Amino acid sequence: MNEFQRKLLDKVGANSYIATLADAARTVLAIEPYAYVVDVDGAIAPFGGAQQALAIAVPVFPGTLDVNVIMDNDSDFLWCATCGAARIVGSVDPQTFANIPTPDPSVLVQISDRSKGVTLYNGFVPMPLIAGQSGYPFLLNSPKLIKPRSTLKVQFSRDANFPTNSLGGVYLVLHGAKIFYA
Repeated sequence: MNEFQRKLLDKVGANSYIATLADAARTVLAIEPYAYVVDVDGAIAPFGGAQQALAIAVPVFPGTLDVNVIMDNDSDFLWCATCGAARIVGSVDPQTFANIPTPDPSVLVQISDRSKGVTLYNGFVPMPLIAGQSGYPFLLNSPKLIKPRSTLKVQFSRDANFPTNSLGGVYLVLHGAKIFYA
């Protein structure tokens, strides 16, 4: 874990500001760092800590690929940051022989909260603009509280204006905290 990730987890886990975003009518029992992982090729994204893997066995997606992320039913999820990348075929780590995750602007993303009927962006957005670059996550300007059993629809597409790299997969990680109530 790098220093930036440690500071983010410290902020999420220890800051009383997070508790102010919780449901005021309920008593907060605990706040724990958590991440939901959307991984299109089935490998776990390289981040430690608690995560829920939503693996889809699709090596390369044609057109648009929809992935539903179903929130756990035991707590609210406070989404604070996002990171992600594409695994471009041919960019191989010589030690692990795995595809190196790379911010690829040809990968477009759209996220919708199906439980509320709200779309986060007015169109598909290049992944580096919402998922961070150079190993740093994208911090949301204000955390988004997502209720238990809510469904986020994450859509991936490709921008036809870019040279098409062959993808070995793509992942997106939603970082934040679980808020547990009495």
